[in-house]
Amino acid sequence: MDGKLIARKPLPGKEVSQYNIAGRKLATYKSISAAAKKCGIHVSNISFVLDKINLSAGGYVWRTKGNIYRGALAKIPRGNEGKPVTQYDMNGNKIRTYGSTRQAQHETGIASGSISAVARGKLKSSGGYIWLYDGNAKRIDVEKHYASTYERIQRNSKSVAKYSLEGSLLKTYPSISVAGKEEGISAKRISSVINRYSKSAGGFLWKIT
Repeated sequence: MDGKLIARKPLPGKEVSQYNIAGRKLATYKSISAAAKKCGIHVSNISFVLDKINLSAGGYVWRTKGNIYRGALAKIPRGNEGKPVTQYDMNGNKIRTYGSTRQAQHETGIASGSISAVARGKLKSSGGYIWLYDGNAKRIDVEKHYASTYERIQRNSKSVAKYSLEGSLLKTYPSISVAGKEEGISAKRISSVINRYSKSAGGFLWKIT
């Protein structure tokens, strides 16, 4: 069943099957690279949607061996996919407006889910382009686009405190990434301490404030 699929990173050379949205199996390829070459869809786009629920690339659903697709995507209301979406290059120049993210996917090979994620502000870009819903401007301010994303990340970031091994508060940082950069410790190691997977990082204790 599609609802029980668990997305996982495909192994190199792993066999993949191509389905149409209705659920009919069209072909099986010996690898993602072979499928991409045959169908004219970028490897990264197939990899992005492989075995993921309700995502497609190039107008097709992609599954690894043993994960059978039964047409569930065709039964789901499209919601935002019916909204016009505009494609901009990374310099902010308008390229084209599509009737929906589904149409954009069919014509560019970029997954509709990732296009929608950019248009909703969840991602910065997808497929080397910036995507906006109802984008009427012929040119957008790319710096402003990226700044708004940065500001949103900063708002959602939690401050983190550094303690000595004896428990004395030494310093507070606005986020884990800032702490890692200034202390020369990877953010992943600091997060590991905060989540109690590790006792310390860089010789210090770390806690979310």
